[in-house]
Amino acid sequence: MRVVGTAAALLLALVVGAACASLPLASPEAARRAQSFEPAPGRARLYVLCRSSGSEVFPVVVNGRVLGGLSWDTYLMVDLDPGTYAIASHTGESVARLELAVQPGGIYFVRVFRRQGVWDLLGVRGTRVGLRRLDEMAGRRAVTDSRLVESTALH
Repeated sequence: MRVVGTAAALLLALVVGAACASLPLASPEAARRAQSFEPAPGRARLYVLCRSSGSEVFPVVVNGRVLGGLSWDTYLMVDLDPGTYAIASHTGESVARLELAVQPGGIYFVRVFRRQGVWDLLGVRGTRVGLRRLDEMAGRRAVTDSRLVESTALH
């Protein structure tokens, strides 16, 4: 029984490692800056994070520009000018969209997650995506427990 448990743990580590290896992690200094939770003057800060388990990589698009990809326990961070932004993610099976109005000095958290559907109940695993806003306390906790992924810059 102990061998089975050890083998399962090793397999899980390999899957998680493979998912993380496909995403470029930001430098420790960039992660420290991101976890300061302080947007640039006159701008808002957006964190998009993924806490879903699995090996899927979810692309994150903001106003039509790819910000980066997310997998298990990772996040992206970007400072934005005040305004309204269309945040999206997609898989081969679904598209999720969320509109977000941001104010100067504001901090916003959006969670990307694997959404379950009727096929999951029948034992057929699909990869559908969802987006949801998080409150500040839950968002800060999730960011602190995750790793920052390098992103393309939005200006």
